[in-house]
Amino acid sequence: SNASDDEMEWEDMVPDNGPGDVVIEFPDADSIPGPSSGTGGGAAKGKGTGRKLDEAEKARINAERQTRLACHKVHTVALLVNAQIRNRWLNDQLLHARLMSLTPLSLQNHFDMITKRNQPDKGLRGRQFEAAMHRLTDWWYHNFDVEDGPNMHIRSRTFAEVQQELRAKGALPDPNAKPDPKEKGKAKRIPQDESEDDDDKGEIIRSSKSLMKHALMMRGSRDTSAQLFCALCRALGIPTRLVVSLQAVPWKTTVGKPPAPSKKKKEADSKGKAKEVPPTEEPEPSDDDDDMEEIVAPPSLPDPTPHLASPPKGKIKGKGKFPGQGATLNGNPRPKSPPAIHLRKSKSSWGAGRRLGESRSANNPPQGGWPPVFWCEVFSRPDGRWISVDPLRNLVNRKKLFEPPPNDRNNRMLYVIGFEE
Repeated sequence: SNASDDEMEWEDMVPDNGPGDVVIEFPDADSIPGPSSGTGGGAAKGKGTGRKLDEAEKARINAERQTRLACHKVHTVALLVNAQIRNRWLNDQLLHARLMSLTPLSLQNHFDMITKRNQPDKGLRGRQFEAAMHRLTDWWYHNFDVEDGPNMHIRSRTFAEVQQELRAKGALPDPNAKPDPKEKGKAKRIPQDESEDDDDKGEIIRSSKSLMKHALMMRGSRDTSAQLFCALCRALGIPTRLVVSLQAVPWKTTVGKPPAPSKKKKEADSKGKAKEVPPTEEPEPSDDDDDMEEIVAPPSLPDPTPHLASPPKGKIKGKGKFPGQGATLNGNPRPKSPPAIHLRKSKSSWGAGRRLGESRSANNPPQGGWPPVFWCEVFSRPDGRWISVDPLRNLVNRKKLFEPPPNDRNNRMLYVIGFEE
């Protein structure tokens, strides 16, 4: 059937296993049509390739695409439920009391003094509220110790990266390995309490009590820092939203891969016709090339020749040239464009800045750090608007800096959800 992506049907399934071990079952390898199986009826050309695809291979490609789409939907729902549960834990009264006991009284008094009685002017109250948020965010930024790591926070990963990690842990069968006739089509049983390293395990938050533990230690991941700061703002009586960017597994295979080079480059010849030139890969710039910049040298002065004592007034058409081959007054041909001179660049002391025309490296974060996955939005009652707050980078009311750059592989903004109290 040629059903579209939006008309995909969902099937209700009842789990047979209890809360014990996790069992992952896969169909038999013989039942999945491969590229060489089947007696190809109608054949079609593969998109972007010069070979033909038979019906079995088209069915296999379609099945893989439907699998990626189903994983994307399930992962999106799981991340949405996870954020909803975290938001409910942030309303715990005991957690609010713990956070209030850690916050200095001077910061609490800044918010208590913003009243209509103390300041009748509505605009001044709005500026006082934003200034108080700046002080609170700065205190949190300098006192909460953020633990960073590959598995310490939610990050975006491609479908191929997730499959590779599951195969490394034994949750998925290796397609290159020989199948076992005794356990054909089934994956290895993985107990939930299997011992793992702390780096692979990451940060585990089981309830609001786990959040209290991180609040007392003032230490945790990037996600925990933003969530606890949201709970602190709610404890201060400020209407606060918990905003999350859902990092679901993408269903497209092109995500995370460099763009493909163009097939053909055309170069115009002297006759005005287009000439096809085979594509050539540009060499990777070396360290010496990165340290060089192109500077056009000024043209050299011509030889001294007799000239008029004083130039005539007004504009003269064809001044300094004779009609014909374009020679100058002294008979010499017109000078060609000067060659480019390579000079060594000066080493810059700015770590996050880059120069005009310089490509941004994949490991070079933007100024201020990488954008977060969790952040907060506080409501300013005097101004009647929501203000974005990022306690990880100490940013208040800078909503344009929350979108991740193209070189951020761990954060892709697809769905952004805000949870209120």
